[in-house]
Amino acid sequence: MNGRQPDDALPSTPAAVQAVAAREYAADQFVTRGGARGMAKRVASPAARKLLTRVITALGMLSSAVERAEGDRVAQGRTTSAELAALLARIDDLERLELTRREHVRALAGRVDALDPSGVSSDADDILDADGYVEFERRFRGSRESILERQRDAVQWVSSLVGSDAPALDLGCGRGEWLQVLKESSVPAIGVDSNTGMVEAARAAGLDVRLGDLLEYLEAVEPGTLGAVTGFHVAEHLPLPVLRRLIDAAFVALRPGGILLMETPNPMNIVVGASSFYLDPTHLRPVHPHFFQFLVEHRGFEEVHLHYVHPADASAIVGPDEVASAGGARVLEAASHAIFGAQDYLVVARKP
Repeated sequence: MNGRQPDDALPSTPAAVQAVAAREYAADQFVTRGGARGMAKRVASPAARKLLTRVITALGMLSSAVERAEGDRVAQGRTTSAELAALLARIDDLERLELTRREHVRALAGRVDALDPSGVSSDADDILDADGYVEFERRFRGSRESILERQRDAVQWVSSLVGSDAPALDLGCGRGEWLQVLKESSVPAIGVDSNTGMVEAARAAGLDVRLGDLLEYLEAVEPGTLGAVTGFHVAEHLPLPVLRRLIDAAFVALRPGGILLMETPNPMNIVVGASSFYLDPTHLRPVHPHFFQFLVEHRGFEEVHLHYVHPADASAIVGPDEVASAGGARVLEAASHAIFGAQDYLVVARKP
């Protein structure tokens, strides 16, 4: 009994080799040789055989366990390798998805860049040329006289500029109704618009109007020199990143205490938000009043207030005194405001 394994069962790992060597060494103790040492072994063998048998058995079990553990480790290594390969493949998939997402973002950014700050895409002339848009405004927004009447109420927000050396800058001034109101109130003002037909009409009325890109013009103004920056029905034409740039540029251009005044359609009026807003093909999206107020505050202005103006039909709004039930009155009043109430709102803010 030499305890050796067949050649095809030779251990394959260092730990297993050591275990088998130990087992063979123990088994070799049973082999007796001549001489005094051999005699001593023969005398000792009967007493030690039982113990050595147990040791050899234990070593055999140990070597088998080591072999099994090594086999499990190899199998586990294969499993781990397969899991790692699957993980790497998933990472590759995610990287491809991220590259695709970035390509979409770049494409969208290119589309936004193709929009001029008035919110009209570069091919807007295919829909309405400059003269066509002048006619569109006259028909659907109202006559010059009606707009003049509507905007006179807004003078109260810039009354501190009467006789001032810090003028108001009206962005997207259009036909110049607001500039005319300011002129009548002795508030110095200039306007800028990118529509040649609008600019010609405003200049014909004796108003100081510049032809150009409203955002570029505002960003070129010397910091701290304007008393007010105004924009009537401009925000809804702008992509939101451009609107943020406009607010930031206004903050820089205004002197301390200067006024930001902007009017835009009120999407909380459900007729405006669901229908009339989309009549103008150059409108991008309604700007919710609460978001607009937050954005202006977030960019550093203070005393930011909302003022809802131009009800569709004030006589149709039902008040609580006209309904017997208090609960019904609240519902009916809210519904009548949503349908017949303010079609526009003003954001009024002050630079600290």
